[in-house]
Amino acid sequence: MKSISGKDWEEIKLSKRSIEKVKIDQNLNDIQSKLIISRNFTKEEIFLIKNKINFTNPFLHTRDFLSAFRLLKKNIFENNKILIIGDYDVDGCLSTSLMVKFLNFNKSKVNFYIPDRFKDGYGADLNLTKRLIHKYNP
Repeated sequence: MKSISGKDWEEIKLSKRSIEKVKIDQNLNDIQSKLIISRNFTKEEIFLIKNKINFTNPFLHTRDFLSAFRLLKKNIFENNKILIIGDYDVDGCLSTSLMVKFLNFNKSKVNFYIPDRFKDGYGADLNLTKRLIHKYNP
């Protein structure tokens, strides 16, 4: 298998019996079991996988987060157009797709734009924002 950058990737061949044993013993899925075997996880690491860690949003009670939340909520309820300006790295693309999926689920009028690093530069600057307003709101 080739990666997007053209590198060859090969899946490590593992015994199906070993995978099944870990899967049954640890009550995990196939992918988790393969990772545990191929990476030689310790019992402590397996314990951390099986026990959910309680993640909290460090921004949850900040003024900017609450302001953005209220603005998004208002625009969803008023059925206004919403444009998500994403990012071209992996977490940016993923978060953009999650946000668009969430907004589509809420029947919002949503578009998204992933900037071109060479044409648009880094970040959502004023020129890009003005250009996108004209593009999506003629």
